Amino acid sequence: TPAPPGSAPAPAPAPVVTEPPTQAGYSLDWAAKGTDFFEGFDFLTSDGNHGASHFLPSLTHAKDSGVVETYASHAILRSGQRSEYAHKRQTAKIGTKKSWKHFLAVMKYSHVPYGCGVWPAFFTLGVGTRWPMGGEMDILEYVNDAGSMTSFHTGKQCKLDAAEVNRFRPMPDANTEANNGSAYDCHTAYCDTCTSLGCAPNVLPLHTGRQWAEQPGVLAGHGADR
Repeated sequence: TPAPPGSAPAPAPAPVVTEPPTQAGYSLDWAAKGTDFFEGFDFLTSDGNHGASHFLPSLTHAKDSGVVETYASHAILRSGQRSEYAHKRQTAKIGTKKSWKHFLAVMKYSHVPYGCGVWPAFFTLGVGTRWPMGGEMDILEYVNDAGSMTSFHTGKQCKLDAAEVNRFRPMPDANTEANNGSAYDCHTAYCDTCTSLGCAPNVLPLHTGRQWAEQPGVLAGHGADR
């Protein structure tokens, strides 16, 4: 029906807004964010590396010591003041209270620590058994000024298929030399005479902690049966 003379034209119909399609099989199960960022984590105290870290035992301790801070937009975890233990500094090691068999884990970061004396890592561990029998996947890990490596550790014999690993781009095993020339061997055993450090397929060159810190972004790890 035409509008009466002198009246304003009818507004155009609002565009139909549709939700973007979601990837089949994925849905958000858990997230750490905002001022409650650390509520879903346990504060762990064990130090299997026998390093200079004094891991604080709780969120309260970590907050009171200034080791962690939370904001609506981000959270901070840092090394803190000197510990009462000789040659150590206060800090925190956290692990999720929940666990998953299959997952896509994503971490958005704006800064990571770097330099001599640091050993940061973003990794997964198997639950309900001693390391390394449950497996370990290091998504980001580096020591001091060395390049970061993605690596895998298993308690049983496990060797990756080199052809599959390198199907899309070269990913040499950074642990080949340390494992006496055995490439993509993920079996791990640490002792004075052991040469089984796990496998570390990576795209070269390896980035240092400083390079990661200067390139804020997202890290992800995918856990699946195959």
